[in-house]
Amino acid sequence: MASISVQDLELRSKAALSSYQTALAILLPPSSTYHRDISTLRSLYDRNSEIWPPHLNILYPFVPPASLPTAVDAIQKYLADRFHSEAVTPLSVKLDTAGIWKHKDHATIYLGSSLPGKLEVLGLREGLLNLFSSPAKDEAREYTPHLTIGQTAVNEDVMMGLLGKAQKLIANAGSDGIQWNPSRLVVLQKGDTNSRMQIVSEIILGRQYACESPDSEHYLTQKSGSHYAYVCLAAGRQGAYVPYTPGKRNPLDVQTLTLATYNIFAESAIPTAIAKSRYPLLLSAILSTTASVLTLQEVTDDFLVYLLSQSEIQRRFPYSTHSPSHGILPSWRNCVTLASYPLGNEDGTWEFVELGRHKGAVVVELNLGEKRLVIANVHLTCGTSDGSSAARVTQLRILSSYFLNRKVAKDSTEIWVICGDFNIPTSHSTIKTAYTSQEISQETYKLLLNTDGDGKRVIPDMWKDTYTLTHSLNGIADIADLKFDISNAHDSVGGEFSLLCQPGATSIQSDLALGPGEFGATFNPFTNRLGAESVKCGANPRPQRYDRILVSRSAVGAEQNWMEVKNTGRFGLEGGSDHWGLNAEIRVRNSTTDMKGTRKTCLKLESRLQAKGDMTDEALEKYLSDSGMIPSWKDYSIRDEAKGVLTMILASGSEKHHERQAMPPVHNVEPTRMNGESTDPLSQPQRLALTEKPQVNIIIQVVGSYFMNLFTPNSDVDILCASNISARVFWVLAKQKIRRHNRMLTEAGGRAGRIRILRIVEAQSGTMMELEYIGGFVSSKVQKPEDKETADIHKDECANYRVRIDLQYCQVPERVLASWNQLPYLSPSDPIFSLPATALKKLNAYRDSAFLLQTIPNLKLFRLTYRLLRLWATRRGIFSARFGYLGGIHLVFLLSHVFKSIAADQAMNLTACEVLKVFFEHYATFKYEENTIDDPDFSPFSKCRRTASREPLVISTIHSPTINVANTASQHSLQTLRDQILLANQKLDKECSWDEVTGGTNGGAERQFLNAFANFVKIDVRYWGRKTARGRSLIGWIESRCVHLLVELNAKVPNMYARIWPGRFIHVDEPHANEELNAFYLIGLVITSSSLRSSPDQGLEEAQAVNEQKKRIYNKFMDILRSFEEYLREEEKKYEVTESYISVTRVSRRSLGEGVRIDSQTWWDEDYAEVGANTECRYSYDPNGSEDDKDSLDEDDSASDSGDVEERSRSLEEARAMDDFVNTDHKNPQELLKSTSRSQYKREHRHNHATDEIVTLKPTQEYIKKAKLRPAHDIINRIKWDSDMDTHDYIIGYEDRFLGILQMNLEKWVGHRRDETDEEWMPMHRVVWITRASDSKVVWHREKRIDIIFGSGDRGESGNT
Repeated sequence: MASISVQDLELRSKAALSSYQTALAILLPPSSTYHRDISTLRSLYDRNSEIWPPHLNILYPFVPPASLPTAVDAIQKYLADRFHSEAVTPLSVKLDTAGIWKHKDHATIYLGSSLPGKLEVLGLREGLLNLFSSPAKDEAREYTPHLTIGQTAVNEDVMMGLLGKAQKLIANAGSDGIQWNPSRLVVLQKGDTNSRMQIVSEIILGRQYACESPDSEHYLTQKSGSHYAYVCLAAGRQGAYVPYTPGKRNPLDVQTLTLATYNIFAESAIPTAIAKSRYPLLLSAILSTTASVLTLQEVTDDFLVYLLSQSEIQRRFPYSTHSPSHGILPSWRNCVTLASYPLGNEDGTWEFVELGRHKGAVVVELNLGEKRLVIANVHLTCGTSDGSSAARVTQLRILSSYFLNRKVAKDSTEIWVICGDFNIPTSHSTIKTAYTSQEISQETYKLLLNTDGDGKRVIPDMWKDTYTLTHSLNGIADIADLKFDISNAHDSVGGEFSLLCQPGATSIQSDLALGPGEFGATFNPFTNRLGAESVKCGANPRPQRYDRILVSRSAVGAEQNWMEVKNTGRFGLEGGSDHWGLNAEIRVRNSTTDMKGTRKTCLKLESRLQAKGDMTDEALEKYLSDSGMIPSWKDYSIRDEAKGVLTMILASGSEKHHERQAMPPVHNVEPTRMNGESTDPLSQPQRLALTEKPQVNIIIQVVGSYFMNLFTPNSDVDILCASNISARVFWVLAKQKIRRHNRMLTEAGGRAGRIRILRIVEAQSGTMMELEYIGGFVSSKVQKPEDKETADIHKDECANYRVRIDLQYCQVPERVLASWNQLPYLSPSDPIFSLPATALKKLNAYRDSAFLLQTIPNLKLFRLTYRLLRLWATRRGIFSARFGYLGGIHLVFLLSHVFKSIAADQAMNLTACEVLKVFFEHYATFKYEENTIDDPDFSPFSKCRRTASREPLVISTIHSPTINVANTASQHSLQTLRDQILLANQKLDKECSWDEVTGGTNGGAERQFLNAFANFVKIDVRYWGRKTARGRSLIGWIESRCVHLLVELNAKVPNMYARIWPGRFIHVDEPHANEELNAFYLIGLVITSSSLRSSPDQGLEEAQAVNEQKKRIYNKFMDILRSFEEYLREEEKKYEVTESYISVTRVSRRSLGEGVRIDSQTWWDEDYAEVGANTECRYSYDPNGSEDDKDSLDEDDSASDSGDVEERSRSLEEARAMDDFVNTDHKNPQELLKSTSRSQYKREHRHNHATDEIVTLKPTQEYIKKAKLRPAHDIINRIKWDSDMDTHDYIIGYEDRFLGILQMNLEKWVGHRRDETDEEWMPMHRVVWITRASDSKVVWHREKRIDIIFGSGDRGESGNT
């Protein structure tokens, strides 16, 4: 027998590597920076992630479980011999490559090592293989050390997408890759109760690691849990976001902030060139929102790198939940949250709540002091099927359970918010189609239709949708949201969609008509090209409100009322994403303070009214819509278009507008900053360079009722322009640009898009330009008419439309322009408001409106109630500020005072009927003579001074300098207001209908006025002149002076009550030519003193005494009427005896007859002076001088025609004395033309057509005015802006209060005032003279009245200095 060697016996005793139940591996240590990223990727893409931890197999398959003890001992002995010395270099593992293994039905993506990095592992494996026997097939198979990331389908896009994430992991690790020195090998074995590979033994690699404790319990870390937030520390470069370590953090002093959510649409796993071309549009859309917290969905690694590298993003959103330089995004489509404030809890971390495979919520916190705002960013499962709907229900329940189980500190309160793409179908058409085609079950059908209702819902009952808090679901109140759809409708369906999207349209059968559940859609194939392309063929492409912002019901409920949702809106740019973004402005209330002040009163309802029938809010919306008080989509689009065209004209030339006359971008509440020709938010600020002199920056801000969304279809648009140039230069440029725009339109043969200058108002409060925009809309359904009948049918669809614009200007320093968006949020004592009073008054139109929008609770109900009050005031004849009644601004302040004075626990849950009841009860008993009406949230900071004898009613503005917007009110008009408020309160007590409360539409209030008085003051006015602009001026003059008559009657005839009706009357039976005005105003009269009334019980002497007193009062009364008539006729600018007639008489009701009705004709509006025409004239009265229903929140709108607020309450004698002319002489007709009105010049200069000469008549003393000297700031501005003049060549002399006359180079003078107005640097009245250094000539002298720059004053030439 042959002998057997010892070596053969050892080989026979070797265990075979044949078991797949065990493995010998190296684990990725939990301390590795990339352990979490790798574990997260594996949990999403590796189907074995729950079985295997992150590892590199050394031996797999391994020995059978029964042979493990012997195998472990052998390996331990081998390793002890190999690593016996401490000097031996530890084993090193390095993963520095990423690769793909393609199999038959799938592909594997892994991390591997390059050749130098895997030699040590290969050597270790080779040594271990010698200890065991392995099958021949395993010996032939090549071994590659690797760490599996996941498996994908054999699809190029999918494989390359996951490979790209693996490569980003390697790239983030740097040139050394993911490297570590393992201290041990682990033996893994499948458990008995589950299929997981569990650690059953650890083998130490040498003595240097023997004392280390194992950390195996952390090897199976999942992606759920806490993650560090990131902060931008070095703006302007890539990789600027680093882990955030907050330390001790102070609470945020923020009461109002905006949340936004935006699905950016990830087309594929691989960022293609087409996808990257959308990045600038997405960036522009993100920057267009004013959000403080922005939640993004479908974010890819490539887009995150692009987004966080933008300097503007780094400036506005310095905090982020993810950083491309510190890890990768786990999925292809991810949720990322950006914020302007620190994110995370005290440790600076945020949480990831796992909702399913590839689904989860990014949960962040904001510390607001007493409150903590917890915001979850989600992207739920898409689809309409039963499975998708069930998945969404499960995901929302998991997230709701997470919030309910959160641990909240005792001294803190949390407000919960969920933002994101919910993918819940809302279109009833889509849901019904899916049910009809049996795609969904009946249970799912009912579930989806009840998304926002009661009962079983997709969204748990603990959440409240911010959209439903600020919008109505019946389509009436959602009209404001439609302007976004109209302005973004793409060319293929834009025109047709515009006609059919109005709620309640008759053409419901059209595929494009909006239906239930489609208003406010964030996914709209009709208005979004990418949305239309992303809809699958054969699907029902209906608009869906996928994106939502939910708030916890407890936070907005009546019990806590911790938070108020102010408004919601959409944003985005066409071509950026298939979704529109959604934002919501919220206001967080603290228990100790509430914004800028405390409530000084608390109005409560004694018992809640039961709104029944047509008194409910839904019935009120329908009633207001039928009454024409709710604007339609067209009203919004007209005003947006007008604002856009005017913005384009003032910012640059109008050539682009002529090339494409389409609807301009949608109007937002935030201002439009115009810098040069570019309006792209990505572009750096560029200024409108007028010359090579200092550059100009213009901001165009919508104010007034349109800004607050309180306007009606008949309201105008109030626009405030702010810039650092002088007012005179601005108005000159504005007129020039408007003329050029209209001229180019005329040359192109177009009419739509014209802007006409109706008039320019000069008042003490400043200049205002009243404009009219003429737009045009042609339906895409209208074809070329074949006959007259067809043309008549489509006449209305092709007609031009018009809208009025009130343009005002405010000169402010550059520091104000740079901080424009922050002005409403700054403290009233901020140094930035150290401005002249005139500038502050104009800025307050913006600041007051923004403050009201921030602080009024329940804005939706406020707007509804305001529109009803305006309808009531109009029909009851008390909506006219110029006659001493109420205007739009008055109603806003009156109603906001009531809303803010109602107890906080009731304000959010009242109905319109209840608010109106509180309103009328409060003001029916209000002591107007003792108290002022101001803002309860701001009254501790500002008070309006009251002159009791002149101001019976005081409604104060908010910010300083405060003024009384009700300065035109008289005792008589105040009594009328009281009577009407008391009457409305009584009707509400009787549960009358809305029509009965407001007065109805059949002229019942006018008829009641005529029948309530036996005697009237009748003010007849006739005008037959050719220039209707002069007729308009005459009407405005008479209406503005009627207040004087009421004041005079109250002062001299206190025993009489007078009420004026704010409208013109005409006799139906009298001929009324369309081109002539023949109307009259009526003031009802009644004796209020009982001592002047005759009685049968009176004796003869007593009756005679009463009659004598009546005669004295009557004579005094008639003297007042005659004096008032003379006063009106003395105004030569307005009244011309050859073309007009005015009379003031007393008439009885019987003499008026029954043929009296309101004159609804607006003939004077049809023939205004066109831009550039010779008939364009300038008037000297205020903006409110011609319109009764001004909605502007500019406090000076109700000022008098002469601009003097106090003049309205002066007597007629005082007013007449103020209007006397100052007599002087003129030297020549040209100088006279400069300083006098156009009508005065025509009276004094007659054109002789025979000789073609101007004959100068001898001016009478009545018409001669003194030649006016141009002020010093005009001279300085001319020198500064005229390219032919050099500021270095001029010297300015000014008076110092202590040193006398000093001089300074004009360039140095201008340099001192670059960031200041004239009043801040040096009062302009101290400028004495200006000389030209080159020839020593005096170009302007105040005392000698010299002006050689403009030729004004008494001398056109100067002598030498």
